[in-house]
Amino acid sequence: MKKLLTTLFIVVAALTVQAQLELTQYNMRLIQPAGFSNASFTPSCNVTVGGILFGNTSFGLYNTGISRNTFYSLIEGGDRLERALNSMEDVNEMSLNFRKDIIHFGFRVKENHYFGLNASVRSNTNVFFPRDLFTLIFVGNAAAPGDEGISVPEQYQLLGKRASLDGTGVDHSTFAEIGLQYAVKLMDEQQLELGVRPKMLVGLANIQTVSSQVGLTTDATTFNMTLDGGYSVNTSISVDDSGNFVNPGMSNLGFGVDLGATFRATEKIEFSAALNDLGYINWKTIARNYNAVDGRFDYYGFQLDGSILDVNASIDSIVNGFGNRVGDSLLRQFGPDTLDLASYRTNLPTNLNLAGNYHFTDRHSLGAVFNLRKPNDKVRSAFSLQYTYSADEKYSFHANYSIYNRSFVNLGLGASVRLGPIQVFAMTDNIIGTANFLFPFYFLPWGTKNRHVQAGLNWKFGCRQDKDKDGIKDKDDACPDTPGELKFQGCPDTDKDGVMDREDLCPETPGPKELGGCPDRDGDGIIDKNDECPDAPGPLDFDGCPDTDNDGIQDKEDLCPTVKGIAKFSGCPDTDEDGIQDSEDECPEDPGILAFKGCPDTDGDGIKDSEDECPEKAGPKEKNGCPDTDGDGLTDNKDNCPEIAGPVDNQGCPYGDRDGDGVFDNEDSCPDTPGPAENAGCPYSDLDGDGVFDKDDRCPQTPGVVENAGCPEIKKEEQEVLKTAFDNLEFETGKAVIRNISYESLDNLADLLVKNESWKLQISGHTDNVGSEASNLKISENRSKAVASYLESKGVPMDRMIVKWFGESQPIDDNSTAEGRARNRRVEMEVVFD
Repeated sequence: MKKLLTTLFIVVAALTVQAQLELTQYNMRLIQPAGFSNASFTPSCNVTVGGILFGNTSFGLYNTGISRNTFYSLIEGGDRLERALNSMEDVNEMSLNFRKDIIHFGFRVKENHYFGLNASVRSNTNVFFPRDLFTLIFVGNAAAPGDEGISVPEQYQLLGKRASLDGTGVDHSTFAEIGLQYAVKLMDEQQLELGVRPKMLVGLANIQTVSSQVGLTTDATTFNMTLDGGYSVNTSISVDDSGNFVNPGMSNLGFGVDLGATFRATEKIEFSAALNDLGYINWKTIARNYNAVDGRFDYYGFQLDGSILDVNASIDSIVNGFGNRVGDSLLRQFGPDTLDLASYRTNLPTNLNLAGNYHFTDRHSLGAVFNLRKPNDKVRSAFSLQYTYSADEKYSFHANYSIYNRSFVNLGLGASVRLGPIQVFAMTDNIIGTANFLFPFYFLPWGTKNRHVQAGLNWKFGCRQDKDKDGIKDKDDACPDTPGELKFQGCPDTDKDGVMDREDLCPETPGPKELGGCPDRDGDGIIDKNDECPDAPGPLDFDGCPDTDNDGIQDKEDLCPTVKGIAKFSGCPDTDEDGIQDSEDECPEDPGILAFKGCPDTDGDGIKDSEDECPEKAGPKEKNGCPDTDGDGLTDNKDNCPEIAGPVDNQGCPYGDRDGDGVFDNEDSCPDTPGPAENAGCPYSDLDGDGVFDKDDRCPQTPGVVENAGCPEIKKEEQEVLKTAFDNLEFETGKAVIRNISYESLDNLADLLVKNESWKLQISGHTDNVGSEASNLKISENRSKAVASYLESKGVPMDRMIVKWFGESQPIDDNSTAEGRARNRRVEMEVVFD
């Protein structure tokens, strides 16, 4: 029994670490260990080898109750002690997960199948400790309410009370794992990937606290202490009663399985799920089950007599004698009631991962991972938002922010790089906690409870090149630059009609293969794009359009489609042969014109004779068919001066012209000053006196030069400042925040504007068409205003800037290409003058 307690003490004392969740690893798809997070994840190369000396190694720390900040608060005492105790749970958890992959080997078969083998050593440890244990250590059991100098609340003063140590215990398993991974891609476009990893487990050591209900009571009067309660502990440690190592061999066998699935809902959206470590281990090697029920140990102190305090005894002898007596008494009164040598079973620490990813470009993606795990009777959860960048399947960078373990300070980072056949990687779920654990960075948050570090090296061979990212290697891809389908050797079938685009006469509209992939809605054997009447069957001679009356004129050209007619008159009869069908001819016996439904117009002025006041002379309809030669509003038959324009009230004769400028006085705005007619008889003005009339002056209030249409000349070096400011202007992605690299050119522009006080700057914001129209309009507004605000901060008055925004409405290039969208995302700047 003494050896058991000693072993338990050593194990518990060594556990000052916590568990890892491997959240960063989940989306590091280029490396083989990602398959441990989801069995459907596979590396990109045909063959992957790892392990030996440099295999994947993962180590993590986890703690629900105590951070370094909490520990220092407990030591300091006072109000900080109370806050530290309040922050702890009734039963807290400290854990360690360690994984070392001795070797792994994986290979791909026929693109859709992947097989992998791994041999790993794993260690999972959880230590559970109650809050009252820390109350005993840092408050003590001899303080009573009202004692002088006591500043902690009454609920943490344990004199005369029972300190609850319920739940105290340790669960530890060290075992070897041999797993065989199989992953397969399914469905026509391989949207679904399924993976499974059955694994054999060989247990090496285990300690399991099945239950513990223990309490320590201190008598308020005598200060005697009573330890009471019960416990149940299982152990399987390869050490016999003599302290010799016993090789467990294959005695502690277990089995487990990892399951995973990935589904690409669209080209950009992906969902995945994984259930890992579903299994158990049977422990048989030196298996022992210790049980104590209603144990009790009373400590009243010890009488000093010769049996302990021998006159000739050394201090060590006295201490050993005292300790042995206390230990023997504790074992007699609180030791196990029963010892069972039966084997027992423990379950693996099962994890559930649910995730979603949005690939907004070929290289960039955002994702979210939700994790559930059950280290004991409590279910723990974690949530992580992740960003991933990968380039050419050689390099990747990952960053994530996670919430788990009652902690909000978890920033994870990871990276992988492949140089030739060698791939190295490293990651952490909490860079702050890991750095704070390894080094005394006092400027970092001390409240973090999580540490994790993971790294390794792989050898990769047969890495496929897939420029269009369609999952088909370029050497096997008939269309290597365009994503396509496996059944068409990598060529696309845009309309999904079973005819690949390069053989499809209608690649964007589904249709039967026998018609070259084009539809035929009316079933007349003529494909819709060649069918002038795709919804009504017709003969090939009329391009698929019908001829109902069979007069040789198709209905859409037949004015009388249900009555047989002649081709000359579009299928309708014409008695007077004036080219107008009888049914529409108001004068069917007299040849006329179509405009008057077959009635005549002798003078050809567009007014039929029956309504023309001057049927022999052509005139406009508004003048009832009579001409107005001088255009003064009076027809010639009523105009006293038919050849010279004049006002109606002057019977069509003109007024005088005092200034002789050729503009009659009634129309001359300056009747005493000659001026051109186009300016209402007034001379042109030049407000700024630059020699350019205001009508031709683009800057009528600012003197300029004739060569620049009356605007001031902008020198070449000044134009270069404007162009540089435009070319160098950049914003943070998706934001209206100007990047630092743009400041210098904007500062030069501001200096130029300050020097030229007559200049005004028009700022116009534009975007591409990605996103909603409203959001694009808003970001163009914010970016234009951001430029104006920056220039104002450099001394340019706001009233000298004209801020406009147009969103996606004024593209200068094609939004269907990345280059075009980049050119359309711009803020234009133009100098203008009054």
